[in-house]
Amino acid sequence: MRYTKAEAVQTFTQVERDEVTDEPAEAYNAMKGDWNGQPWNPPARMQPGVYAWGEAHLLLAYLIQYEATGDLRYLSTMVRRFRTLLNLRDDKVGRLDEVRGRMMPGWGSVRFSVGTPYEGKYTSWTVHVGMILYPVARLVHLATKDKALASRFADDLAEFRTAITESLDAYEDQWHERACPPGSRTGGAGEIEGWYTEPILGDAPLPTNQMNTFGRVILEMGLAGGKSRYLDRAEKLARFFKNRMVLRPDGAVQWIYRPGIELPCSDESIRAEDFSHAGMNVTFVVRCYHAGVVFNRTDMEQIIRTLKTVIYRGNGQYADFIDGTGATNQYADAVAFWGELAAIDRSVIDLIAERRRLSPIQGGPCAMLAAALLALFS
Repeated sequence: MRYTKAEAVQTFTQVERDEVTDEPAEAYNAMKGDWNGQPWNPPARMQPGVYAWGEAHLLLAYLIQYEATGDLRYLSTMVRRFRTLLNLRDDKVGRLDEVRGRMMPGWGSVRFSVGTPYEGKYTSWTVHVGMILYPVARLVHLATKDKALASRFADDLAEFRTAITESLDAYEDQWHERACPPGSRTGGAGEIEGWYTEPILGDAPLPTNQMNTFGRVILEMGLAGGKSRYLDRAEKLARFFKNRMVLRPDGAVQWIYRPGIELPCSDESIRAEDFSHAGMNVTFVVRCYHAGVVFNRTDMEQIIRTLKTVIYRGNGQYADFIDGTGATNQYADAVAFWGELAAIDRSVIDLIAERRRLSPIQGGPCAMLAAALLALFS
């Protein structure tokens, strides 16, 4: 049964009242601790990149809740909370990126630094910058279409626009591009695809969810009238991803977590991305589609088919991977990360409602994001 808007708003308010504090949220499913319920070591404020998987979802939840209700309180809260993160940015507190050898306008961590010679090295991952900045870049874009909003938050938006640009520009040396190779799904004459790398991972392209999370910020800033290269770059990232989406015989699509640059990428050799990380790619695709960038209606229908007929197993249950494999249901709450597909197919919101009613999303930022999406699309 679909939620009413009033029920969804009540759910959002209840989780907010019971769980939200002035401290940034540390995990997608809890305000404190990691996704396994353990304290971060070192603490989150000492490696603020980990807020990408908690506070970033919470910021997005507040933005979508505003879109659903028009209540400026949600934006005021979002702006105030982002300022906390902005004050923790590495270059503002003097934290050195030990992999790059310089301070970055980003949020670093040691949690994900593994393997020789980078074990335990503090570094500012592209994906974490993308996760943290995306809701704010989307707000900047939204304000370009709403004069009252732009006036209400004028000083904040000007500061945030500058901060976002500083972060995007700092990763320029990780950008690469080339002509789309033969066999590309988007391989028209003269078309270019592009990708990002990460020093800690070497010369191969980043996992697509990591670069497309960064790409969401680039897209929003391009749509907000940012530097002229932003939209061009978003198109090139979109081509890279679309070229590596494999069309299945059943009309759905799938993709690998970290594809290489070589094509073709056949469905016989592909290892599918997990349901949770794939949601970051899906949001990028949805935002590109609405902006008329690379992805078309057919692409969207194929992704929706993947969700509804390949991953979904009924009664709030989901395959672990987007090819339908894996039965632990460990990523089921990540259906919220796919929720903006409801703008194209309203029945997608019913999947979030079902998950909430049958196997309730326990709490934390993910529960608030689910409630905001229910309010927006119900």
